[in-house]
Amino acid sequence: MDDDKVADWLARYPRRGRVTDATYESDSSKCSAVAQGGCWTVHVWWSNKSKGIDAGEIAQGKVDDRTAAVTEAWTGAQVAWKMARGYEGAFGGKKINTVPVWLAFCVVFLLGLCDVRRPLSLRNLDLLVLLSFSVSLWYFNHGDVFTSVPLVYPPLVYLLLRCTWIGLKGRVRPLRPLWPAWILLAATVFLVGFRTGLNLEDSNVIDVGYAGVIGAQRIASGVMPYGNFRRRTTSRPAAPPTPRVRSVTGSSTTAAANPQIRSEIRTGRSPTRPTCRDTGSVAGRESGTTFPPST
Repeated sequence: MDDDKVADWLARYPRRGRVTDATYESDSSKCSAVAQGGCWTVHVWWSNKSKGIDAGEIAQGKVDDRTAAVTEAWTGAQVAWKMARGYEGAFGGKKINTVPVWLAFCVVFLLGLCDVRRPLSLRNLDLLVLLSFSVSLWYFNHGDVFTSVPLVYPPLVYLLLRCTWIGLKGRVRPLRPLWPAWILLAATVFLVGFRTGLNLEDSNVIDVGYAGVIGAQRIASGVMPYGNFRRRTTSRPAAPPTPRVRSVTGSSTTAAANPQIRSEIRTGRSPTRPTCRDTGSVAGRESGTTFPPST
């Protein structure tokens, strides 16, 4: 495939064992946005049967049928996971991920919680570290997962060190709001309404979003999510003992409780004689003697 990214990725695999196939799609809506007509979807597979190695599909791309230009090219995790390709509106919707809307939410978050009197405080550093995840999100939304993933590590390391320090210190000073309560309440109502409007107009919630909300609702309602937690067990009353029937001859006392004896009685066969270990016999229990095994 005539693409630098794909060519660099394919160089990692020997040419032997590589298989390439392509399928044609005449519907331009299923092709890239820049495609002028139909397109070809090219798949590249690699395996080494002699060593038992099967890497599966290692590269994929789309080629415009009219111009022969590569409109899409994916390698690595982006081949199997389409959400890592940076398609517009794949997560959350198109509106919330635009730069003006996202930066507006970040500014409100920072101004609402920062300490303007002490710009170099640890509190402001914590807020900036939380907002630094937006840099990784920007690369992720543009399909550059190989840059997006490493950018997550620094704030996660900071979070680990910060939590360790708080745990060793044993106490944390409470954060007092710097704005009047009515301003915070008005801002909260406005932001909730604005976010709800974005959801109604343009929203794309995936399974992770649903799972988070449903799981929180179950925990708030006292229901354990996923069924992986220990459930409360209530003591049940013991089952009543099986009734026993004493026979007149004393040969058997479990006619009502033993299914085998009931079956023998219904079919007309004689009940099985008790063995030396049979303690169900009234005669054996009352006299304290045992019976020889049946022959």
